[in-house]
Amino acid sequence: MGHRSSYHNVDLDGVTSQQWAYLAGLIDGEGSIFILRGKQPRNKRPNHGLEVTITNTSRPLIDYLLSTFGGTDRPSGKRSTENRRPQWAWVVRHHKAADYLLNTMPF
Repeated sequence: MGHRSSYHNVDLDGVTSQQWAYLAGLIDGEGSIFILRGKQPRNKRPNHGLEVTITNTSRPLIDYLLSTFGGTDRPSGKRSTENRRPQWAWVVRHHKAADYLLNTMPF
């Protein structure tokens, strides 16, 4: 899929309840919640991680999510025809993903 941008760190203390509600709606409508499974190389024990992803064709929306909530982005989907618009995914993982889900639960 190509390039993934560097992680954007932001201070979540300034995020308003309206912004958390908006994020909750985006997760509900355009998002996915994944439990990732991998193995630690040294002892081969499985480890698990959490990922929250919102995929959309609106680049300004992805940029808003990055600037407001932090995270990272990556190209998403396949462009099998010229008529298909490019897609991007906003991604947060592990403890940060859990924090985001806890903040959006009231909505």
